[in-house]
Amino acid sequence: MRYEKIGLLFVLVFSFVVVAPSFALAEFSLNLGLGVAITQEENVTIRANGFQESGDVDWDESISGFARFGYWPSSLPWLGLAADASYFAPEESDGETDIFVMSALVMLRYPEGQFHPYIGAGPGLFYSKFDLDLSDVGLEDFSDESLDPGLDARAGLSIDVKENIGIFLEYRFTYFEPEYDDNISGVNVEIEPEFYTHHILAGVVFYF
Repeated sequence: MRYEKIGLLFVLVFSFVVVAPSFALAEFSLNLGLGVAITQEENVTIRANGFQESGDVDWDESISGFARFGYWPSSLPWLGLAADASYFAPEESDGETDIFVMSALVMLRYPEGQFHPYIGAGPGLFYSKFDLDLSDVGLEDFSDESLDPGLDARAGLSIDVKENIGIFLEYRFTYFEPEYDDNISGVNVEIEPEFYTHHILAGVVFYF
C-alpha cells in the first residue's frame, strides 16, 4: 500500500509536468549528462532481534548519469518544467547500492544570449537495491530493494555552441531515506541508511 501511494503521488506530479501546460509555441530541450556522485558519510541504523546500532558509513564515489526532457513555454521562456531519469551507485567496503531516480522538476533559467544559468528542484521517486556481503562473518548476504520519495535539486550553466546545441555544467543534490530488511539465518535484519549525494555533471543539450 505504501508503494502504491508513492506511485500515485508521482504519477499525479508527473502528469502535471507533462500535460498541464499548453504545448503551442514552446521550446523543448533534451539534456544528456554524465559525471560523478559523491555521497556524504552519514548515519546508518541496523536493527536485529531487538538490538540496535547506529554509525556513520563512508560511501565511495560513483558514476552519475541522467537524461532530462524539458518544456519551456514561449510566453514564459524563463520558466520550465522537466521530467528526469537518472542513475548512480554508491558503494562502501562490503556493500553496494544501485539507485534509479525519476524526478519531476520546476526549472528557472536566464533565456537571453549565449549563456544560460539555471536552477531546478522537485520531488524524486527513488528505487534502490542494496546488497551487503556478510561472508566474512559466515552469514548469508543481505539483499533488499526499496521505493521511496526524495528531493532532487539542480543548478547549472548551459552555453549555446550552435543554433540548436549547447553544452552544460551542473551541480545536483539528491536526498532520500530508504528502509531495507531481509531474513538472515532466521533473524530479521533492518538497515536504514541516509543518502545525501552531491553530483558534478557535464553534458550536451539539444533544443527543438
